[in-house]
Amino acid sequence: MGSRVRAFPRLIRTIFTTTARVVAGRKEIVAPPPIPGKLHDLIFAFRQSKVLFAACDLGVFDVLHESDAPQSAEDISSKLTTNVDATTRFMDALVALELLEKTKQGKSWLYSNTEMAKQFLTKSSPDSVDGYIRHSNQLLYPLFGGTGSMAYTLCQYYPNMKITVCDLQSVVDSAYHFRPSLEDCPNQGNVSHVVGNFFQPDLPKADLYVMSRILHDWTKEKVDLILSNVFKCLPSGGCLLIAERFLNKDKTGPKSHLLQCSICLCRWRERNEQQQNTSSF
Repeated sequence: MGSRVRAFPRLIRTIFTTTARVVAGRKEIVAPPPIPGKLHDLIFAFRQSKVLFAACDLGVFDVLHESDAPQSAEDISSKLTTNVDATTRFMDALVALELLEKTKQGKSWLYSNTEMAKQFLTKSSPDSVDGYIRHSNQLLYPLFGGTGSMAYTLCQYYPNMKITVCDLQSVVDSAYHFRPSLEDCPNQGNVSHVVGNFFQPDLPKADLYVMSRILHDWTKEKVDLILSNVFKCLPSGGCLLIAERFLNKDKTGPKSHLLQCSICLCRWRERNEQQQNTSSF
């Protein structure tokens, strides 16, 4: 027993000596600089969008809106037929995004919509953007008539006008998400959707063609083809209305326009107003 006690100091000295040698021979560790907050937010921004998209697809905001009182994760899970643990984490993520509110009642945590979610994320709200969110999750860039929002607005100002929205099949398939209520647009029946392609000459016949945010980023050759197809379809006395949004002079904004255009990495040409005015087309 005594020999073991005397051996401990020798063992400790050996451990310290070995550790000192390792530290002395090790290179200095340099910690990398922290990622700037702005860059960090950009890297993870898509996760926030995906949480919002998933919540709309599942109908989270509508389930809470249709309930008489705040709901527990178990209640929400039962109505959505989802896993309870996963639902709890998902609800907390929506709270972190300030889309839901979380309150404690007894031993239970309850969830409810924020005022913003009530106004913009529930399908029954007249200000709902649920359809646009679903569309944004499915499609990157609508090419022609888009969702029909302009068409529905026009038919309210011109109740006798018949309007045809022409776009690709994938866009037409999602157009019903954007149809306003009969209360907001009583004559929405004047708007119809057809599948078409402005690179093809067989466009629907019309007295007035409206091209909104189409020509601004195509090459000159593509623009010539698009306009040629439209002019071939114009009747005598027909018109073409072009509505565009341009980059600012140094092409650093508007940010929303740049982000929308940059998600499609192809051989397009964005223009500012000066370039558009001096363009040969």
